Amino acid sequence: MLTRRKFFISSAVVVTSLGIDSLVRASPLPTTPNSPQERKFLENDQNYKNFLAYQGEVFIVSSFDDQNLSEEVELVEVVDTWGTDQLDQFWLRFKALPTSALEKGVYHFEHAQAGTIRLWIEPAWSNENGRYFEAHFTLLKNFLLSQSQNEAVSPLREDIS
Repeated sequence: MLTRRKFFISSAVVVTSLGIDSLVRASPLPTTPNSPQERKFLENDQNYKNFLAYQGEVFIVSSFDDQNLSEEVELVEVVDTWGTDQLDQFWLRFKALPTSALEKGVYHFEHAQAGTIRLWIEPAWSNENGRYFEAHFTLLKNFLLSQSQNEAVSPLREDIS
């Protein structure tokens, strides 16, 4: 029987015999969240991973009601709060100027590569560096549209027959 101690000892022997240098060269380099191949158009695909690719980027925010309201905000944080195989839960934190006129509500967020999206934001706090706003998400993953009945079918619910 392979015990934990024997596993670690045998693993060390394998790594030593192969040489750590060959293992490091064989592993692929990780992609950074802001690499161009990871950035997606957010209009149709809003999820944690796609927003993470835009962290540190500036968005133009405009109001539905006030045509004169247009401000730049920076996406300063994308936080995964509780994700599972079926749920994508996360929140975004945006930073505006200390003199920002933004309040709680729905706004258009525009970005050259991300497109235009609508988000509900709420003020989180203010300090001398700016005003901070948050948008919270709870999204179902793999939400399927039944083509035969044109009704939404969730993988969380078992079919009752």
